[in-house]
Amino acid sequence: MQKLIVASIACLIASISWNPASAEEIESLATPPDLIVGPGESRRLPARTYRFGNISIDREGELVLIDGSSRWLILWAEGDVEIAGKITARNFRAAAQEVRDMTPDGRELFHSFENRAIGGTGGAGGSARHNSSGLPGGLGAPGTVEWGGGGGSGAGLYMMGAATRLTEPGRTATDWRAAPATTWGTTSDGDGARSDSRRNGGLVAIRAGGTMNLTGATIDARGNKGADGKRSSGDCPSGFPYGNRGGSGGGGGAPGGDGGQVVLIASKFEGLNSFRALVEGGAGGSGGQTACTFGGATAGSPGDAGTAGYIDRYSLSDWELVPVSD
Repeated sequence: MQKLIVASIACLIASISWNPASAEEIESLATPPDLIVGPGESRRLPARTYRFGNISIDREGELVLIDGSSRWLILWAEGDVEIAGKITARNFRAAAQEVRDMTPDGRELFHSFENRAIGGTGGAGGSARHNSSGLPGGLGAPGTVEWGGGGGSGAGLYMMGAATRLTEPGRTATDWRAAPATTWGTTSDGDGARSDSRRNGGLVAIRAGGTMNLTGATIDARGNKGADGKRSSGDCPSGFPYGNRGGSGGGGGAPGGDGGQVVLIASKFEGLNSFRALVEGGAGGSGGQTACTFGGATAGSPGDAGTAGYIDRYSLSDWELVPVSD
């Protein structure tokens, strides 16, 4: 039997895996190679379909899906699969909403990322007031799937006796950038957090023609946590003799990434009680605080959490009931 020690995984990738003809080359072998990840090894694979004889990942070994993937990682074993260590499949491209791929037996794998988590709204800028004169602060921008909103700037008001010298309401943010500061207002730099384009969990399908032993295994396909909004800065004037200025709002947090999907297929499963498949959506980023709450300036809001993914497990007989794609 051909053995593939993952210490030489680069050789597999170069000669078999990255070559478009590799699937045919492997199918032509009397016995496909084995995939073995030994103790202390951390090996990286691009997302695509791989066919092996047997698969073994030591409890201190790790197989990592390369960041920025946009398709399924399919590990197709003719024999047994034994995973005691970890498979990490994260940082999947969020732009890939509907992802389809074909298994070696002609069935379709499909996953649809919702990507509906929204970033937090930027905080509002504070108002400024002197005697009967007052000016409102600017509003924070609403968040989107791509960012948390920027914070609004505080209003500025300066009086010289009974004459108004400088007055300016706070400015409203329109996107992830903090609104510009007013002439007499506080510094406004409470930017909203921008989403990472590689924030979702990965897509992993593993098939064993024989037994799949998952004792102690972890497959991590979680969505990433959103980035935190930026804290606004500046001093906090609260009692000028001739006027005052409101604080600026903090930035909104970015949305979290969606969880991925794990599909397991085998004639027999072992060790499910100690197996962990992590497909939770990532938490939203925290809203940025405001350095000065004077005039009612507020912190940014947190982003939404991403949607949780799925775990599917099939016996070989159940899998064979899934229709073959045309």
